[in-house]
Amino acid sequence: MIEDKFALVFPLLKEDERRVLIALKDSNGEMLQNQLVLRLDLSKVKVTRLLHSMEQKNLIVKDRNGLTNNIKLVR
Repeated sequence: MIEDKFALVFPLLKEDERRVLIALKDSNGEMLQNQLVLRLDLSKVKVTRLLHSMEQKNLIVKDRNGLTNNIKLVR
């Protein structure tokens, strides 16, 4: 089911949003935001904006985790 959802939406995403989606899928659907910044080699601001956009599209959920956020794919 989750694969079907992302297969449909994947072509509609911006390149950097695709990179976020792939990184999350590779890490079992969950990752800390600061780990995403390091893995994608993007600025903190860029990742924050990407995640906000993806959250608005109901692709991810952000949960506060200390000084960072835990990012989860929506099931």
